[in-house]
Amino acid sequence: MVSTRARGWCRASTWAFAPVSTTCCASATRGQLGAYESISGRCCSGSWTNALIATQRLRHGGASHRAHLETGLLVRSPRQDRARQARNRPSPYPAERHPVYSTKRQYLLTSGKNRMRRQVWKASHAPSSIRQRAFAQTALLMRSIRTTLQQLFGRSPLDAEIARLALPALGALALDPLMTLVDTLFVARIPLSWSVVNSAPDPAPLAGVGLSTMVFNFSIILFHALAIATTPIVARAAARGDHAEASRALSRGLWLACSLGIVLAVTIALTCPWLLTKLGAKGSVLYYGVAYIRTRVLAMPFVVGSMVLSGAFRGYRDTATPFRVSFSTNLLNFFGDALLIFPLRLHVIGAAAATAFAQILTFVCLFAVLTRKRAGMTTASERETQEQRSGTDGYWRHLCGRLERWLLEQSPACGVLDPEDLRRPPTLSQIRPLLSAGGLVTIRTVSILMTLTYATSITAYYGGAVASSSFEILRQVWVMTAMLCDSLSVAAQSMVASALGGAKLVTEEQSVPLGVPVDATVHSPYSAASVQARLAANRIVYLSISVGLVFAVLWWSPLGSQVIPQLFSPNAAVREATCRGTRVIALMAPLNAITWALDGVAIGAMDYAYIAKAIFCASATSMFALEVIRRQFAATLASGKTLAAQQVVVHVWQGLNVLMIGRATAMLWRFMMPQSRVPPLRFQLGATADTDDSPASGLSAGLDDNQTIPGSSEDTPKRRQ
Repeated sequence: MVSTRARGWCRASTWAFAPVSTTCCASATRGQLGAYESISGRCCSGSWTNALIATQRLRHGGASHRAHLETGLLVRSPRQDRARQARNRPSPYPAERHPVYSTKRQYLLTSGKNRMRRQVWKASHAPSSIRQRAFAQTALLMRSIRTTLQQLFGRSPLDAEIARLALPALGALALDPLMTLVDTLFVARIPLSWSVVNSAPDPAPLAGVGLSTMVFNFSIILFHALAIATTPIVARAAARGDHAEASRALSRGLWLACSLGIVLAVTIALTCPWLLTKLGAKGSVLYYGVAYIRTRVLAMPFVVGSMVLSGAFRGYRDTATPFRVSFSTNLLNFFGDALLIFPLRLHVIGAAAATAFAQILTFVCLFAVLTRKRAGMTTASERETQEQRSGTDGYWRHLCGRLERWLLEQSPACGVLDPEDLRRPPTLSQIRPLLSAGGLVTIRTVSILMTLTYATSITAYYGGAVASSSFEILRQVWVMTAMLCDSLSVAAQSMVASALGGAKLVTEEQSVPLGVPVDATVHSPYSAASVQARLAANRIVYLSISVGLVFAVLWWSPLGSQVIPQLFSPNAAVREATCRGTRVIALMAPLNAITWALDGVAIGAMDYAYIAKAIFCASATSMFALEVIRRQFAATLASGKTLAAQQVVVHVWQGLNVLMIGRATAMLWRFMMPQSRVPPLRFQLGATADTDDSPASGLSAGLDDNQTIPGSSEDTPKRRQ
């Protein structure tokens, strides 16, 4: 018996799609040929799936059925021969890439239909031995690890833009608490009596200022949502080049911010005695606290307005100008405290007045940058002529000119705000998007604050002074980590929103090192802006992982777990409890960094509703865990046992870690799903704009001119459009 093997792909519309083995046998009968002819008839009728099932039944159904199959003859047409020649061409995919994991397999596994066709194609391309399969999987794993390490610790064309946004944002975030720290530094040195030389410091002013600062910080955190909501709106308008729309959006935000700031200022000024009393203030502490609040509250509308202006600068991808302005006003606050508190002896009123004046000046400078037109600014030669004509005032004019150029001429947002837009108050329908976004972000902020407050109360009640001191040190460590990661979040907000608006963050030459073809989105329903946004988001997430790993090593090392606690407290019990707590924070540092970065990505994509729901659910879960921990503490005390301070601190921080785990899980789920506002690249580059369900709609962007897609309904080579 002489046998000949024939194998081929059969198209559904013309011929049977099935691998067929034929054997020329001298003893073949007419009835045996009829069995295969009936199968071929089904194939020609278009039902190739039934034909394939029947063929497999004949192949595996026993000797009698296999005899009918082996005697069948397969006659190929010229059209089938051309398709076979096309299949035998060299693969255009890289040689080191395993055929099972090629783009064709990804297409077949994600098409969602024709399961048997996918199984047959996968089986025909599988390795011929287990050793080859294991080698291919090992090579793929090593390549994935190498790619991940390059993305984590390698360089990217986006790094320069991220650093340009994140570093000034980090400085601005660090300067905000510095203003309060300067007030604390000077108020702590107010003497009991000005008439007595070297008098002891009076603790009452410092206590009053400390309680007042808590009220201000809580109010400012709540209204920080306006800055977060303003950034993506302005960024998308700026990316489209629609500066008029950006000006209108900014003017609406200013109207809303100033209105809410006035209401907040009046409310705090009237209720500050009651608030401070609830916080435990009385006597002279209450007097100094009320005096500090009612002086500093005069700048509250300007503080809320400055948040909106800072959001506008972030929308224009300019974080350097707010940092320069904040740095200058903080210097002014330092000298103002030194002048008003001691030489003029204005006590806490002087400290509050210096801070309020610095905050008002911050708003004025930012507003001047946004309203000053570049076209109206004088040139360098004109300024020199004016300085020469000014005589004795030339030095001061030159100094003011240098300051003006330092603040104004380097900002891309210079002259964006049209003062005419501020003359007409917005309607409720115009500010409703801003109110909705701000409300959702406020839910996010309040949920986190409630969880932290509940954890603090449990620590203070069951752990005592030692546990409370250790918890406060760990909270400062956590805030320090969050501040650096929040600067990456600011960069993510600005870059993702700008990319979705149409800004080009990556050029065609820079897209090649990132692994994205230049024409990858030719046949994609997703826009190139979405791909740009995803590239920026991916890079910021990888950088946040690197930062989190650095902090994890820092807080786990002796430097972070032993040396740094000694700087905060000389108490041995506090240091021991803090040392145990830093290990818990170190374990969660990478996950925390990812969470803050993904928050920025979601905010830039204006996915506020999902953020609010995710963080609310995570906070509820964390508070439930803290309640379980509290009941365990209560049961331990009820049984007559004692609780160690380090035990309380570690368990409470484990309950807080539930919050971060829940946030990270929810944000990562959203980030990796195709329903995300910034879908993963495998979904964006693997889809096409075709709305039909043809199997050929998945590889059109990655095929050569004469290459065909296995199993597609088209029998002609797929060409680029």
